[in-house]
Amino acid sequence: MEIITWTLGPMANNVYLLVNDYEKSIVVDPAWEDEFIVQESEGKHKPIGLILLTHGHFDHCLSVPYIKEKTGAEIWIHEKDEEYLQRISEKARSEFGIDIPMKDIKVEKNLTDSEIIKWGDDEIKVIHTPGHTPGGVCFLMDKILITGDTLFAGSVGRWDLTGGDGKQLFKSIKERILPLGDDIKIYPGHGPESTIGNERKHNQLLKMSEAELGLY
Repeated sequence: MEIITWTLGPMANNVYLLVNDYEKSIVVDPAWEDEFIVQESEGKHKPIGLILLTHGHFDHCLSVPYIKEKTGAEIWIHEKDEEYLQRISEKARSEFGIDIPMKDIKVEKNLTDSEIIKWGDDEIKVIHTPGHTPGGVCFLMDKILITGDTLFAGSVGRWDLTGGDGKQLFKSIKERILPLGDDIKIYPGHGPESTIGNERKHNQLLKMSEAELGLY
């Protein structure tokens, strides 16, 4: 599976296009520049056939309605984050103070932990990693892990928004992500790429105690 990265919008979101031998591609967390995403995928790669969401925050799904309209691609997200998409404008205002008029998004399928998504000759494993949001997930493909806003290079996702849980976030990272192996390359929702090994060694937040992190 080839992974193409676009960093888009004022919040510098990483949008990922997954391309293999199959006739259509997968877009993960499409946001901000909707026409660009569709035109680039169709013009330089392959048309979008599926939309995967790591979680339901508005900055990771702003382009979903446009892509759905233009391509007919199905929208898949974990069931515990589906409510974010059903109240997306309200959530953007209350959580981020941003007024974005946007229709609620209808989901075709709820992702489940350990589910295997088959796409052409490749497989994508869904790993439920709650903490940033209740239904946050990561996507594992061979030696590639798309982490959304769960784990960043040198940092972790915030847990102070509604539905966030710091203890659960660090539990997810330490029990669901770190054991995957140091050679796994991570592709986060924001910021540069890294590896699990690098984060294990150098991510200072992962070395802090719950007391130091203010998790009581």
